[in-house]
Amino acid sequence: MIIYIVTYKGTSTVSTQHIAWTGTFASLNVCACALSWWRPVASHRLHWAAGGTWLLLILQGLNKQGVGFQEPQNQVWYMLFIVFVPYAMFPLSLRWCIFLGTLSCLAHLVATIVYQCVNCSCSHRYACAWRLLGGNVLLHAAVNFAGFYAKSFVDCEQRKVFLETQKSKGAYQKTRIESGRQWSLIQSVIPDFLAKRISTHLCESSDDFQRVIDVTSHQVHDVSILFADIKGFTSLSSKCSAQELVEMLNSLFALFDKLASENHCLRIKLLGDCYFCVSGLLQPRADHARCCVNMGLNMIRAIRDVRRRMKDLTVDLDMRIGVHSGQVTCAVLGQLKWQLDLWSPDVTLANHIESTGLPGRVHISSSTFKYLNGAFKVDPGEDGTRDPVLEEHNLVTYFIKDTEVPQQMRRTPATKAENGSEECIKLTQYNTAAVPTSSKLTKSKSRRLRPQDRTLEETHWKPEMPFENYYHGDSKDVHDAQQKTELEDEDNIHRLIEVFAKNMNSWSLQFNGTDLESSFRELDGDTFKSNVMCCMVQWLFVVAVQSLAHYDCGNLMIVLVVMSIPLSLCFALVMFQEFPSLQRHLVNFSTRVTNTRILRVMHICFFSFVMTLSSTMKLYICPLVPHQTIYNFTSKVSNSTASMSNSGNGTAPGNCGHPDYVVLTWVLCLIALTSVFKLYFLIKTLLTTVSVVIYCILLVHYYMYYQTKNMLLLPAKMVLLMFGFLVVVVTHARLVEVISRLDFLWRRQVKTDLKHMESTQDMNRRLLAHILPDHVVNHFLSRDWRPDVSFIVNRLLFYHYPTITKTI
Repeated sequence: MIIYIVTYKGTSTVSTQHIAWTGTFASLNVCACALSWWRPVASHRLHWAAGGTWLLLILQGLNKQGVGFQEPQNQVWYMLFIVFVPYAMFPLSLRWCIFLGTLSCLAHLVATIVYQCVNCSCSHRYACAWRLLGGNVLLHAAVNFAGFYAKSFVDCEQRKVFLETQKSKGAYQKTRIESGRQWSLIQSVIPDFLAKRISTHLCESSDDFQRVIDVTSHQVHDVSILFADIKGFTSLSSKCSAQELVEMLNSLFALFDKLASENHCLRIKLLGDCYFCVSGLLQPRADHARCCVNMGLNMIRAIRDVRRRMKDLTVDLDMRIGVHSGQVTCAVLGQLKWQLDLWSPDVTLANHIESTGLPGRVHISSSTFKYLNGAFKVDPGEDGTRDPVLEEHNLVTYFIKDTEVPQQMRRTPATKAENGSEECIKLTQYNTAAVPTSSKLTKSKSRRLRPQDRTLEETHWKPEMPFENYYHGDSKDVHDAQQKTELEDEDNIHRLIEVFAKNMNSWSLQFNGTDLESSFRELDGDTFKSNVMCCMVQWLFVVAVQSLAHYDCGNLMIVLVVMSIPLSLCFALVMFQEFPSLQRHLVNFSTRVTNTRILRVMHICFFSFVMTLSSTMKLYICPLVPHQTIYNFTSKVSNSTASMSNSGNGTAPGNCGHPDYVVLTWVLCLIALTSVFKLYFLIKTLLTTVSVVIYCILLVHYYMYYQTKNMLLLPAKMVLLMFGFLVVVVTHARLVEVISRLDFLWRRQVKTDLKHMESTQDMNRRLLAHILPDHVVNHFLSRDWRPDVSFIVNRLLFYHYPTITKTI
């Protein structure tokens, strides 16, 4: 529209109707541009905006009411623009781009045919019109082919990246889940802060498993140690089967683990029927003694509930609890198999306090009594009269009164990320495990009952098994997981854009890192052959259009054939690699050109230069006669009495006299550069700019004297036309470059994340190999493992205690 307004010249007046239509379409174009910047449209309805823009463009082209759109030949370049823009710029699928390109072509051809049939009367003009119509068909086919190739390649590359990313992402998610399950299993054996120390040490010093004890040694003051032993376990083992005994112990110890978490205690180990835990180890606590005593009271209460439920066994089950406060040293011991352990004289004293205690009572030392600060009422113990070790240390002991009940402990909001403490999920009908999990997961389990809201008699605790929540979950959990995945994808995209902006020059689009740029440049050769093939096809279209429009110029035919020879040789040069049966030197040279970046760039530059010069040969070989009036298609058709005026050197009666079709073939040469995808953006911009400058110089030099009175200035119109397509080609080149680099970074980032996660998984595997037997690790990490069948699949074979005693 700007082209025709700027270049319109003459004495003829422009009708008010044409001005009104021009203003209307200009306003609609501005509204379409503004609408595309509106966030709701740009985010979710951009494809609708693209369709509306195309509809507006096609109406402008076919309406013929705007300024300068009355001449049919002026519609050709505009319709070519409409055909190419959806392929190059619209955010539409390839199918829709093909549909819009074909529809634009058919609409223009049908409108032209109808116009010719109504207005053409002279036979030679009729033949000229049909030749030009054939040229239009070839031009549309060339632009559609170039657009189809460019769009299909970009879509194919993006789909390939998407599939690779999805595959890598699936492997990453799988590896991350497995790594998380491994880490959870590690944390169920070793406290979180020690596990992190070991992992950090092994990451810094690979394979240095010998110095783990130096890394994990940790001395803590002001802790309380609890030992608990099940009274009557020997009798119980003689009256239960091995499976029943294991199930009962697992249920009981799982409940103890749950109670330990609620009372801020950390279970250290299980010694047969003995339970060993400590409070104040993971984080300093002023109430560590109160936590341990409260833990002991809850254990006594829990064992009594079990005893009431097992009346048929007639076994007197009870708990003997011993608590002592002091200092400990914790570390992971062992070389082949690790185990967390605590040792200090205070640990020994706590063990002896437990062994000298009474069933159903919590036996505490004087140091623990001091830390309690009167929180529980006590009865005097028998001091050291029942144990020589206690007597040697002259240790005063006490028993917590029978009337004392467990107190409600205040829950702290601490998480593993903050202080390394462990927190258990409250058990529901689906949760049957006591493996510590992140507090982030516990937030989704809001439906929980407080301990004071229901008694232990009302609750049947099931053993909580590792990773039970991974296999069981309600629909809400699944929905939350899907939302979490979508948020992670969105975060990854934003992170990629930030990395892209940080690591790339915004003007040249080159990566700041040399290694990164070199890695990206290595991908150029993948599409080089098909790019050259597309350029060759575009050249054949150029030859066909110029031959059809200027068939009467024999010298032009000869020149076009001659100039096609070097271009054909260039095309054959890159294709020799696909035919190993040819001479070895040709194949090797073709391989070298294809695999060497500088040779590829030189090859494309030479091909583009030859195409540019060859397409201008008509101006030298078949020049116009000075001051010859250009044949105007519209005026000739509408005015049957008008004839082409010649000043001495007239053209043949059948000569169409449309030099603008030479310029339209130059457009094909520019569009051919859009098919060279991996050519660097600035090089492609330079080639396009040089070609346009050459074309503009030729236009000004050869057509500056050729203008028809009251008609458009042909050179000015064509110059603006070339610059319009220059903007489109450069914009497309930059867009393709950005997409290629984003895809490259995305693919690289996904592979890096996957490699890092695989390294983490391997590290966790090696850690587990030093903690648990291989078959136990494989069992807990197996895909088909289910908590409800764990005892059947992997139960321990227990000998009855009397049998063991008899054997000894």
